[in-house]
Amino acid sequence: MLQNGFHRHMMNTNASALTERRAKKLLDSGLTRLRFSIDAVNPVTYAKTRVGGDYNKVIRNIERFLNLKEAGGYKLPITGVSFCKMAGNEHEGAEFFTRWQDKVDIVTIQTFVPPTLDDDFRQYYASDQIGTGDTLEKFNCVQPFQRVVIRNYEITPCCSNFGTRLKIGDLRHDTVYDAWNSPKMKELRDIHRKGEYYKDPICKQCVDLIYPKSQNERIPVALGS
Repeated sequence: MLQNGFHRHMMNTNASALTERRAKKLLDSGLTRLRFSIDAVNPVTYAKTRVGGDYNKVIRNIERFLNLKEAGGYKLPITGVSFCKMAGNEHEGAEFFTRWQDKVDIVTIQTFVPPTLDDDFRQYYASDQIGTGDTLEKFNCVQPFQRVVIRNYEITPCCSNFGTRLKIGDLRHDTVYDAWNSPKMKELRDIHRKGEYYKDPICKQCVDLIYPKSQNERIPVALGS
């Protein structure tokens, strides 16, 4: 991938189809980051959060990948697991972290992000996403400094689905360079550099939902080896 001009290449997978052959190909590919989405610590919860998946198969696939990586002396990809905290699994977050912290490079506990802000998804929210009404005084989002996301020609500064409301360009008549340096992008960087996320209504809705002030004592979100 480096020879093709990509210095960082990341992949997310649920590992359901991660055969030994595919694991070896990934290890030899030059991939820099690989994250496995699991969201559970047992088959019962997994069946609810990852409908149609096979928890035991997924764990076997991940552990085989980790064993191959160690046996082959591979430094890359930096390997992590993620847990999306929701109403049906939030009680397992601490156990998930403990289980994986010595096995992978990064453990991530994420908050459920709804696919849209227009509909009611409260039945899926973790308990600390509901009810306080409190907002953070400051929040610095890194995304306007890191990336652009392209969907159906539209260029946006955010990887969430509702980030499409923050359109900063269109590939049919704008370049990525133009979008990256557009007035809207510069405005977003300015408010997030200052922690004034609330000055953009979409950013405010996002932060109020995903990072509620009630999360004063949270499970550590990442562990670097």
